[in-house]
Amino acid sequence: MNNNPLIPSMNSQEIPPSDIENLSKNQLKNLMNFPDQTLIKFKDEVSFNLVPPSPEISAPVIQAMQGLVQIIAHLRSPNGSWPSDLPQTPENLIPYVTEEVSELLAAYQTHPISASNIKSDSFPKKDSSIQTPVILFLNTLISQLLWNFAQTSYQFMRLLTGINAEILLPHQDWTPGKLRLVASLIIKTENFQSSIDLATSDSPPPLITSEAYLQSNDCSFCQNPLEVQSFVRQITHHFQDNFQGFNLLNHPIQAEFLSPKSQWEPIEMSIEIGFQFIPDSKTSEVSPFHYFLENAPVDEELFQNTPIQDVEYSILASIPHSALLKTHVRLTDPNIIQPYIQTQIKYYGLHGLQRKKQLQLTNSVNSFLTLDSQTEESELIELIQITDELVDIIYSPKSSSSLIRLQPEIPLIDLSLRLLWQIVKSSYNVMQLMSGIQAKVLQPGFLWQTGTLRLLMVLSAEFLSDSWELDIATSQPLKFDLKPIIPESIIQSDWSELCRSPQSLVVLKLQIINLLETLPELQSWMKGVKIDWGNSNEDLELSPNWQSGLAQLSLDFEWIPAQPGSLE
Repeated sequence: MNNNPLIPSMNSQEIPPSDIENLSKNQLKNLMNFPDQTLIKFKDEVSFNLVPPSPEISAPVIQAMQGLVQIIAHLRSPNGSWPSDLPQTPENLIPYVTEEVSELLAAYQTHPISASNIKSDSFPKKDSSIQTPVILFLNTLISQLLWNFAQTSYQFMRLLTGINAEILLPHQDWTPGKLRLVASLIIKTENFQSSIDLATSDSPPPLITSEAYLQSNDCSFCQNPLEVQSFVRQITHHFQDNFQGFNLLNHPIQAEFLSPKSQWEPIEMSIEIGFQFIPDSKTSEVSPFHYFLENAPVDEELFQNTPIQDVEYSILASIPHSALLKTHVRLTDPNIIQPYIQTQIKYYGLHGLQRKKQLQLTNSVNSFLTLDSQTEESELIELIQITDELVDIIYSPKSSSSLIRLQPEIPLIDLSLRLLWQIVKSSYNVMQLMSGIQAKVLQPGFLWQTGTLRLLMVLSAEFLSDSWELDIATSQPLKFDLKPIIPESIIQSDWSELCRSPQSLVVLKLQIINLLETLPELQSWMKGVKIDWGNSNEDLELSPNWQSGLAQLSLDFEWIPAQPGSLE
């Protein structure tokens, strides 16, 4: 079984002895189809960086940037008293935000964001005892490499699983569809070269030409049209800046390769990236867990046409699940607003500053404020542009109430995906459990069973007349046919460091809770926060009036027993 949340689940397969005997060293390439029986041995010490580096912007810089975000949000709101005849450009904003910009520049000068800050390992050492083995199965290596990509950035996770975008090819019109970042593991031996798409464990698809242009509102890298070759360069630099460890994208590595009935053979491994584009006029947002967790095609209709009084979710009866995901959540609880805003500043503010490395913010503050040169004014404008982008990310620019109240408003699908990314990046082991691992379970009163154990992260919300529960892994309403597991059960799995030895399910749950609660934003959601839920867009299929309620992120486990005769 492939325990990777970003790729389809795959049962392990046994190679018939007769087939193995017929294989020769010239046919090693065929064994790439059996990654669970192919070994990779590293000649040099490698680190997969199981504890992800947390990008660090100092507290004074975050506070100063938050002040600038709030003043720009206020100026853009109906209560901002902005002159109606004056465009809200960065140049025109300068006189209105001089004090806030000066505070940000002063904080930045005192606490600069250096490479050591960005790559510092300030994340709690929850996994510090876990050591990556020198010899790995190929499927484990693929899973680790994909996690390394996904955990560095929310944007990376979205790109690896596909975002809505448009493409402009030579001599053609703009075409909408789904854009996916393809990261391929390249394995070279003396006799052959093989490529594996990390997100599918299959051969990479055809990639679009480097001369094409891409644009997407779902990705900060290409909000404006961007040439593919420039896009690839940006991603390469971003990964290099944000990841310190086993980096095959920038540095090929020498290793050895062993398949059944063959000898160790030297190889060189590297990663190459490109883009796949699938034209589609009907684009939609999905979770990276959406497809592989479902054994059958998802019925778009969430519930049958049942009278309202007969169903639990009232207004949600008889609607497609996509309608629920298009509704909005407004953060009204100070306990979540501050962690949420600070999280966005840490990741998107940092990304913006990295993207604008030409900004020489370590110059004296006074030289910026005098604006005695065109260069200094240009740098100030770029800083305001970064903050203006943060306003769009944190608040809903189309919602006047969000800007007036300075309360972030988020589409439910975006909130689900953001929570998913924070959970996934917390630990490789958590990612494995969310995707489901092969395990043995002893439940009180039962015999040992084999099957699949899945970590279930659920965002639930209660309102006066409505309620809903969202499975974070699939970004869909929680299924009614989930198979719970008795809390006092004992778990054992060779697939996870957390339960390689028999482990109490209660202890396993506490370990995960302790890990997730080290992240301030997740901690707030897990304690429960006040929210408003609704939608101001009356054109949508589901446009409920705004309601106040309580939302909470909780975790549990789902147990799926193996079917008789299935391969485990």
